Amino acid sequence: MPLSLIPFPQHFHPPFGVTESLPVCRNGVRSFPEGTLQSFDQPAFAEIIIRRYTNGATSRGICGLLPTAAFRDGRIKPHEETLLSRLERQEHLIREERGALGKPVLLTVASLKDWWDRQDKNYAPDGKDIEFAGEDNFYRLRTYLPKDKKQPAALSLDNLGTMVIADGHHRAETHARLMAAGADFCEYIPVCLIGADELHVGIFARLIHDQRSLEELLPALKQFFSVEAIEEPLAPEAPGIWLLVSGERCFHLRRKKDTATLHDADWLEHTVLPAVFDITDTRSDERIEFEAVTDIVDGKMPLFPRPDRLSLYGYPVTNDAFFAEVDAGRCFPPKSTRFEPRVPSGLVVWMPQGE
Repeated sequence: MPLSLIPFPQHFHPPFGVTESLPVCRNGVRSFPEGTLQSFDQPAFAEIIIRRYTNGATSRGICGLLPTAAFRDGRIKPHEETLLSRLERQEHLIREERGALGKPVLLTVASLKDWWDRQDKNYAPDGKDIEFAGEDNFYRLRTYLPKDKKQPAALSLDNLGTMVIADGHHRAETHARLMAAGADFCEYIPVCLIGADELHVGIFARLIHDQRSLEELLPALKQFFSVEAIEEPLAPEAPGIWLLVSGERCFHLRRKKDTATLHDADWLEHTVLPAVFDITDTRSDERIEFEAVTDIVDGKMPLFPRPDRLSLYGYPVTNDAFFAEVDAGRCFPPKSTRFEPRVPSGLVVWMPQGE
């Protein structure tokens, strides 16, 4: 079934020019004070350029609307399972806001370079920019319109290969569920599409509550790993290696060879966590939490000082392995990947018309 990106009939954004801060969208966007957002009142797409401070790399994304049905019929695929508590919170907010979202769902395909070459023959930014210097990235948002000044047409997304949710599973699943239940305000969902060759895949730390001492815990882990004590929290350098941090003690855990073909994250989820920690469902078990790892300096992991939790850090999935898992019809466990950069909340805001 064909898939096309639809222009926003109107989209909301901070005022044009330099923006020092973005509105906080966690509790909704419809109650923002007047003047917080401006609307571009003719149909348009939004182009976003993101530059990372660490290495100067840039990512280019296109923002628009997709029918929520595409998230249910297989045209757009999820790549990881969702957390049940997050789904509950998201559904409550979306019902209250009647479909409004302060952050688009981030989608990815292997590459958009050829696609951009085709679109740029007929489309261009309109010259009005919004600039925002975030904590990790610099963002420039521009309206993307036909060069001939005509009404923008839907942009075909066919023949781009597998299209996957990179960030925003809870938003996408909530809209899909509500639309299936008859909520017409969830007919469309805002997205930002960026090629995977312009994204970086990071990780989430798994913070696990376990009352055993290390002397009790390590023998249980040695069923599955070889264990090496290390002086510092050094990031894993290859698949099959995990970093374990407990208090001030650090260990590299190397997965023992076995006959299982599961990806590291699946193996940890379905083999190690149930056997060692009695955690059988990370979607709902309160003994495990997830923290984003955003800054690895000189090969050292940032630490999350939680005296009641030990931390496990894995090795990021490669792009090839990522798309191979999705194409095989498999989902990663919750919080197995962290795609960067993302579109920050409050930069591109969607409020369905007539509300």
